[in-house]
Amino acid sequence: LVFTLFYFLLIGLMRAIIAVISRQNVALNLLLAPLQQLSFMFVMVKAAILQYQKNTSWKGRMIDK
Repeated sequence: LVFTLFYFLLIGLMRAIIAVISRQNVALNLLLAPLQQLSFMFVMVKAAILQYQKNTSWKGRMIDK
């Protein structure tokens, strides 16, 4: 539990520092971070499913062998 809290604290701190350096809104950046991670997870799961089913296409062409 302690390591999990430490992990999330470091991620939040890292995102806050990057937001300050790039002159972005820190609160908005931290608020949208979980949504960004969820959308990334959705893309990764969908890619894994398509890879497993050998149903991956690009520009209408099948790219799985």
